[in-house]
Amino acid sequence: MRTGGCMLKDLKVCTISKYPPYMSGHSFEALYQGKALFEMTGEKHYEVTYDPSVYDKATNYNSSPELMSEAEQYLHVYRMLPDGKGNVKVLDGALIKAFIGQVINLIIEKDINVLSTFYLDPHAYIANQAKLYAQMVLGKKIITTHKADG
Repeated sequence: MRTGGCMLKDLKVCTISKYPPYMSGHSFEALYQGKALFEMTGEKHYEVTYDPSVYDKATNYNSSPELMSEAEQYLHVYRMLPDGKGNVKVLDGALIKAFIGQVINLIIEKDINVLSTFYLDPHAYIANQAKLYAQMVLGKKIITTHKADG
């Protein structure tokens, strides 16, 4: 299947978003986007998200084995930890840098060519910084898709 001059099988997608066990529309959109990509390409794509330790387990949290098994079935999931010094209620600069570094590593190691996000701030910022690095330093073309909600 072709999409816009590119073979679908050539797409290597990395999504930056909240993801299960966090319970929100965005996390499930990321899960089902990963499932759709898996079904269309036959390959697991990539998800860069937060470590479950940053979430308040009393709200918007479900770590049921069934949900987590489904979440890991369609995507390679990379969970980022805060540095332990910042306020985990607010995404701190060190965590943003960790996200950007992980995405750059995936661009290099897994030949990622599409970055997808479900929030403009900070996820689109993370994707745009990684894209800029990939273009300016690595000489790679990266497509970004940002979903603005809220």
